[in-house]
Amino acid sequence: MGMALEGGEVNSPWWSLQTHRTLPMSDRAVAALAVGVTVGVAIAVSVRRPVEYVLHVYDHCPFCNRVEWLMQRHGLAYRRVLYGYGAGARPDKCDGHGYGEGPLHLTGQKMLPVLEGPGVPCTAGHTAMWKTRSAQQTGSGSADWPRLAEAAGRPVLDLALAALRASWPKPICAAIFRARCKGLPESMEICAYLIGRHKLVVPCESGRTDLKRFTQELTELKPALCEHRMVRIAPQPLSMDICACALHRARRPIDAHARAQVRMPIEDWADQRDVAYRRYKKKLTPNMPPPPVVPQPAQIAQLEAKLAELPPLLRGKGCANAWGWGMDDVVLLPLLRSFTCVAGVSWPAEVEAYLGIERTQMIDYRKHAL
Repeated sequence: MGMALEGGEVNSPWWSLQTHRTLPMSDRAVAALAVGVTVGVAIAVSVRRPVEYVLHVYDHCPFCNRVEWLMQRHGLAYRRVLYGYGAGARPDKCDGHGYGEGPLHLTGQKMLPVLEGPGVPCTAGHTAMWKTRSAQQTGSGSADWPRLAEAAGRPVLDLALAALRASWPKPICAAIFRARCKGLPESMEICAYLIGRHKLVVPCESGRTDLKRFTQELTELKPALCEHRMVRIAPQPLSMDICACALHRARRPIDAHARAQVRMPIEDWADQRDVAYRRYKKKLTPNMPPPPVVPQPAQIAQLEAKLAELPPLLRGKGCANAWGWGMDDVVLLPLLRSFTCVAGVSWPAEVEAYLGIERTQMIDYRKHAL
């Protein structure tokens, strides 16, 4: 069967003829389709690719722990960066305590946690602190900028900016450092950002009076039980002479637990200056070593009685509320974790399962409990 066309007859099926006559258009369509598919795949891949977060924290800090528990719970991958507790503190403002830069390169302040990563906002109120901190330290601020800049790994440009700062208008300086500072501080702001960015379902704090009372009473036990167990360091390994003297006095072997009592192996207290700064902040004698850990049966009994009250308060499956894991858990879990540095505590099975520290990147203090 043929088809009569203007200009002659083609002895071909109609569908073959139609394909032949529209071939140039099909080439363009295929090319456009290929481009569209490529772009669509690229967009889909970029959407699915995990965000590369970096979370700057102190391991012991309950505010830092809040963010870590939220990210762990919802599978948000992050790289953990730890700091010594005294790093970044200003000796001239802290009776000689503090050293180095610590987290100053992030916001210009000694404050953690700080979250950085693609798309993480850095508000003007925080980023302008580079300029403000320098001005407070040196009057004009320019002399202190090279020190901060070198800590951030950008010495050349920052030295130039420091030299020009005196003659530049303040709005321009603030705008530059808004662009150059990085990271979002404050634990609850970070949590709010992550919840919004990733569309997480995290119910807000319920305001439950029973949880508030439990938290308050548990917090009151923390100073006596946790401070001298947590904030410890061994400036150097125990020497054989020290061990021999201790053995002679005690008339018994020095076991591994006795050796471990001198240090809690976390980055927060890796330097003796970290311990001294912590004791200064807590209004303790800064240059004295932490007291020896002695049995505290009365306080431990109080802690165990308080922990026994928690299972009935956990109304959901592995969470505080029946409607799911939320901000009540974000606030409560770090407080519970603090007490895992206390040896000899009988933890209810439900509370240990709720804590689930082994599922996080945080250090399990139970392995080093004193």
